[in-house]
Amino acid sequence: MGLSMVLTERWGLCRVVAARLLLRLGRTEAADWAWELLLASNSESYEYIKQSVLAKGADVEATTPEGKLAALAVLDQLAEKHSRSQGIRRLALELAEGRSILHALFPMCLIADPLSKYS
Repeated sequence: MGLSMVLTERWGLCRVVAARLLLRLGRTEAADWAWELLLASNSESYEYIKQSVLAKGADVEATTPEGKLAALAVLDQLAEKHSRSQGIRRLALELAEGRSILHALFPMCLIADPLSKYS
């Protein structure tokens, strides 16, 4: 492994450690910025996605319906920003339940609530 490869790996590790520390210290604005930079470099990383959602004030591993909805809203924002990321969409599908599954599957659906006439 060449020197440049080693330096690149260490630099990436330093950025991850810094982002984790910022989040633990409660510096959410700086942590959000740091995780966004990491997510821009690798939008398929589940760790980067989950930590970015945490930095925005939601939790992907929430158990309450309100927590899941908040996490889905943040994931929707991330999906718009990183439109090519399949990891963000997969994570949204894992969280979605009920009617929010339709929105997770078809985010660009022109119908506001396609099942409303059958309810």
